[in-house]
Amino acid sequence: MKNFIKKIILILFLSASISCSTSNDSNDDSSSNNSADTTQIENAAQSGTWRITYYYDSDHEETNNFTGYNFTFNSDGSLIAENGNSTVT
Repeated sequence: MKNFIKKIILILFLSASISCSTSNDSNDDSSSNNSADTTQIENAAQSGTWRITYYYDSDHEETNNFTGYNFTFNSDGSLIAENGNSTVT
């Protein structure tokens, strides 16, 4: 189950980072932008309940493994996965 949660966290953060743009400006000070970007990602992750709508791992789809699960990120960094029958933190 720990691997399951790690995969979920990775998927959500990769999804959030893909939507961020990159810049090749020579004046780009990435160190000052990193904390703002991190805060935006944390706020987005904590802003509601998440569901996995598609998950493909290596050579096959595994979306059905997440059917019925809702994921909530807490401000303390913990993740709660619920499917109606069980809750995993």
